[in-house]
Amino acid sequence: MRASEILDLYAKGKRNFTGVNLKGQCFRRKDLSGANFSEADIRGTNFQGAILEGTKFTQAKAGLQKRGHLQLILISWLIAAICGFFWGLVGYYLALMLVTDVTRFKIIAALIITILSLIYGRFYRQRVGGLPLVLSLISGQTISFILAILISLSLSLLTGIILVFQAALAAVAVVNLTLPIALIVGIFGTCFTAYLAWLSLEESRETITKSLAIAFLASKGTNFGGANLKEADFTAAQLKATDLRAKDFTRTRFYLVSGIERARWEKTILADTATRNLLVTGQGENKTYIGYNFRGLNLDGVNLKNANLTRANFSEANLAQANLEGANLAHTNVMRANLQGATLTGACIEAWKIAENTNLEGVDCDYIYLVESERERRPCQGKFAAGEFRQLALEQRKLYINET
Repeated sequence: MRASEILDLYAKGKRNFTGVNLKGQCFRRKDLSGANFSEADIRGTNFQGAILEGTKFTQAKAGLQKRGHLQLILISWLIAAICGFFWGLVGYYLALMLVTDVTRFKIIAALIITILSLIYGRFYRQRVGGLPLVLSLISGQTISFILAILISLSLSLLTGIILVFQAALAAVAVVNLTLPIALIVGIFGTCFTAYLAWLSLEESRETITKSLAIAFLASKGTNFGGANLKEADFTAAQLKATDLRAKDFTRTRFYLVSGIERARWEKTILADTATRNLLVTGQGENKTYIGYNFRGLNLDGVNLKNANLTRANFSEANLAQANLEGANLAHTNVMRANLQGATLTGACIEAWKIAENTNLEGVDCDYIYLVESERERRPCQGKFAAGEFRQLALEQRKLYINET
């Protein structure tokens, strides 16, 4: 469907657009709050600056269109060819330095060796390099990756061979020695580039090469940049090659999404690896999140059993049905949080920050601890009677007010 059709139907009151094909459509700065785009194809769709409060994108397919994949492949091959030419040139000058007495060549080769020596360490530490191969790999094109290596290698060898024979004809170099050296350097350079590409993708941290590749990838894919995604639902959506630099992620749901590690989300809540993994997997059992800022996150049904959440901020977060059994919530901020139906048995709530507007409806809690050392059990024996936990939990509000 075209964007104009969707907007017309939306204006007439329709909200269900399940399974529609919206590839390449533009909804820039449009208001589609409450719409249902579950299972829709939104590859290449522009939602930049749109208002999408409560909009459903469950099992939606975002990312690149086929033409975007083709552009990515062609660009990666072009950069690979340039890299191959560069390595062939390097091999040629390094070889000349060893087999000729011409001062000019020796100076050029010496400069090349110096520059390479300085930047190789930097390249290795920062995982800089291998951009054409990362572009190929990150788009999921294995064949493209192999061809990018072959193109780079071919151009490297061809450049080296041509330059070596030109030098030989000019009686500047001895081909028997220059050619093997040039070829070896070209092969090494191409393999080194491939190695950097592999390292860049394997790294759990963000690298310069990976960030550049993802930024280019997202520029051709689905765009949510600057959008209002408050309470939007992306459950089980495909988000590879998507710009997720939204303005508002308050209670946005990312449970079981795929490809988010290859989406663009710098300077958002998704930039933190631990937070992103918790939102996607819902699994934080026995993990440590001391001082983490989870304000406004949608952690519905998350498993935080026995997790250390000391001084974490859950203000305005959705923790409905969450498993907080045995969790350490000492000095944790749960003001205006939704704990409806959550399990809190055995949790420590020492001096937690709570308010009347914290939703404790249906909380499952047999007992809690008032200090981190698991002393001061309440109740001392047995289980809470109806309403006792809520009363005790809200009493901590007085302690918080007195502390501040």
